[in-house]
Amino acid sequence: MEDKEHPNSDNARTWTWFPTWHELTTHYIYEVGFLACLVQLAAASIFWVSGFCALPGIYNNLSPAALNGAYWSVQVIGGSGFIISGILFMLETQQKWYLPAPKVLGWHIGLWNVIGALGFTLCGALGFS
Repeated sequence: MEDKEHPNSDNARTWTWFPTWHELTTHYIYEVGFLACLVQLAAASIFWVSGFCALPGIYNNLSPAALNGAYWSVQVIGGSGFIISGILFMLETQQKWYLPAPKVLGWHIGLWNVIGALGFTLCGALGFS
């Protein structure tokens, strides 16, 4: 008889960095937590461009149009992705999408992520002027 809690080495799954395409399309893509992390990764990948452009040798030499395109707009896009990600993290912890869960730690993590993301987005949006 096989013990499900302690599988033997013949049927144990080994560690993999990435799921198979089948697992990705049939399971993970429907998980709110996975989608939240995916949006967070995309937003951070976009947002780092503004951090790079903020370096003194680069920021001082950008034209106003390049500054708007490569610095301020990237902050708005990345910050908006952070807002979406935080909302998805909050929704993941709620029993129903319309009922907040303030007694759950993960919900507060999502909430404070949204509040911080609003600051990032507003910083970029107000920087255009």
